[in-house]
Amino acid sequence: MPEASRRSRPLGPVLRTLAGETEPTGLPGFHTMQTYVILYSMPNRILGNLILQATAVITAVPLAEQDALRQTFQRLDTDADGHLKYNQLKTQLPKKFTREQERFTEEVYNLINSITFFGVDEFMVMNRLSQCVESLTGRAAESFETLDFTVLSQHLLKYIGLFDEMDKGYSGKISLDSLQKILSDTVSPLLITDSALWDEALDSISADFSSEVSKVVFIAHIPLFLSLETAFK
Repeated sequence: MPEASRRSRPLGPVLRTLAGETEPTGLPGFHTMQTYVILYSMPNRILGNLILQATAVITAVPLAEQDALRQTFQRLDTDADGHLKYNQLKTQLPKKFTREQERFTEEVYNLINSITFFGVDEFMVMNRLSQCVESLTGRAAESFETLDFTVLSQHLLKYIGLFDEMDKGYSGKISLDSLQKILSDTVSPLLITDSALWDEALDSISADFSSEVSKVVFIAHIPLFLSLETAFK
């Protein structure tokens, strides 16, 4: 099958809604039309890269590890079509994953798979994401237990859309100030006006930040952001 046809897929129903092909269903967090325009106007493959910023992530992976991951991908891709099904990807998830962490990863896979072909680049990014999720501690790890999976895909789109609005150059990273702005919109304005509350929120994030937050780390913390939303209601 030609690469171009294998790497492009129709938009799934949620993304068709966001793209304007059906009536919007009132997804929370989309305060402007920018995300709708992005989803509608960009080729599916580019949109897939924007979701997890595969290029930026893969560049940071050592070449030897990239080679090992490609070999693993080829072994899992038993029909050699360049695409992994979720049950094939699932075999590579960390053994210590909780059921909720595994379901979260499946939701991210489904989101990617509804947009683009799940090939070797996506596999490398998901490897990084699963490592990040596995490394979470404290409240960030515990927040997976309270996820509402009936609406998780909507929340993933909400937060990924907000990240992309802040990531003007599509570098796959945003500043801490941008993260604070996102959370002040979705969680509480107090996270900007009350420095003690902001420091407390940062303390619950299981990552060492200097001045930037990568997209993979951001996505791994979406369950935490949702738990903060609940706490501030």
